[in-house]
Amino acid sequence: PRAAEELSRMGTIMGLVPAIAPVIGGVLERQFGWRASFLVTTVFAMALAGLVAMLPETLKARGAAVTSPLALVRIYVGLFDRPKIIAYGGLMTFCYAGLFAFISGSSFVLQNIYGLNELVYGFAFGAVVIGYVAGTMIGTRFSGRRGIDGTIAIGVVALAAGGLVMTGLMLAGVKHPLAVVLPMAVYTCGVGMTMPQSMAGALMPFPDRAGAASSLVGFVQMLFAATIGILVGHGIQGSALPLALAIAAMGLAALALFLGTKRIRAA
Repeated sequence: PRAAEELSRMGTIMGLVPAIAPVIGGVLERQFGWRASFLVTTVFAMALAGLVAMLPETLKARGAAVTSPLALVRIYVGLFDRPKIIAYGGLMTFCYAGLFAFISGSSFVLQNIYGLNELVYGFAFGAVVIGYVAGTMIGTRFSGRRGIDGTIAIGVVALAAGGLVMTGLMLAGVKHPLAVVLPMAVYTCGVGMTMPQSMAGALMPFPDRAGAASSLVGFVQMLFAATIGILVGHGIQGSALPLALAIAAMGLAALALFLGTKRIRAA
């Protein structure tokens, strides 16, 4: 629970950045053109590289064996001996895939279909991120009281509810940006409650291999999310329904996985 609480607190801080960044990007695009965002990103990347270079090394004795590709494969394969990493890693993968579907398709839906300009789209994206920040704050408060799984239970319900409400509004023919933004804020609130807790649960069985476990979960999560993002990008043809269906599918998948892995998580 302490790890989940700290990860939720980190998520709250990290969530503020994507709430502000799209607005800054919209201002840069209007004032200096779309290339300005790449220039600012490059400056930030260089500053980050300099900061990392100044950080002290925390590893006292570097193991030579683990740097070989074969040793790394053995470490990753050995992680699957604990089914918990599959259960919690799967929850992270599904909820992030829904979020990435929105990241991939929201600009096409909100700007091309609903006509929002760059600046207003930035504010709409920021409103969605506020839902995520709210979820991490709820997770910080609830993880100590309800535990990891108790907090995730609320999160996966929010994931499914947000996706289903958005899909229902699309099927009902509601053509308004808020029909996408508000349900997505509910979904991202679920992401804020589910992802930090799931990461803590996935790393819990591996105190000596936490870095490897985190890397494996992150790789699978990003690979699956990228695949969903590509499918959503190709599916959007003048309608927001493919985006809503993808988000609803990921929310329901997370809910089903949570309900189906109760024994594994309790072991």
